[in-house]
Amino acid sequence: MKTYIYPKNLKAKTTVWFWRVRDLIVIVFGIILSVIILINVQSFVPLVFVTAFALITIDTEGRTVFSYLSAASKQIFHQQKFNWK
Repeated sequence: MKTYIYPKNLKAKTTVWFWRVRDLIVIVFGIILSVIILINVQSFVPLVFVTAFALITIDTEGRTVFSYLSAASKQIFHQQKFNWK
């Protein structure tokens, strides 16, 4: 009898390296498109956007860099509410 270990009872999102599969597909497609644009137009702008997207979507233990940035921005820019009892 073989024992298989599944992440969180098959409810966890599939990841490859540090990215979710959907994000990795977008990154690979973006890199291919950016290289084609770089060869034809000599513009690094799309490659910069793809790199920024790749850095923002790094997933570690269920949290992405984007979720950390959004939580930090909510902490800074939204009004804090404190209830005294």
